[in-house]
Amino acid sequence: MIMGSTLVVEKLALGAVGCVGDPAEQEKWVVGFLKQPVEMSLDQDTLTWKSGTGTLSFKTR
Repeated sequence: MIMGSTLVVEKLALGAVGCVGDPAEQEKWVVGFLKQPVEMSLDQDTLTWKSGTGTLSFKTR
């Protein structure tokens, strides 16, 4: 659900992952990131998501 500039993920579905080590840690980070409200902002060609202490930036080519 998007409310203003905040993305709220109410239900998160994941597939089975058999990885251990780095891939499993990355998935754990993403799940933790999405479980909190995500503040979104757009600055020219960069979409930025902030959640807790994490930040993701998506830039067009």
